[in-house]
Amino acid sequence: MANRKGSAKLRKYKIKTVKAAKKRFKETASGKILFYPTSHKHLMSSKNAAQRRHSRRMRPLEAKHDQADVRRMLQGQPGV
Repeated sequence: MANRKGSAKLRKYKIKTVKAAKKRFKETASGKILFYPTSHKHLMSSKNAAQRRHSRRMRPLEAKHDQADVRRMLQGQPGV
């Protein structure tokens, strides 16, 4: 259907979440962005117990401008 001036039906674009961001980040109820740190997938035998233990939990994302970008990707807003 062509988009004409005065047409009742205008095409709208779908807002889509960036799937890579959805897999890597989580937004809490208070608005913090959490992520899993790197170095936890393989070669674990060479790491000490404290490194293994600390890499299990999610950590907050500190940089404010990065938080805004991740939040836009999770909400599916264009311009990221």
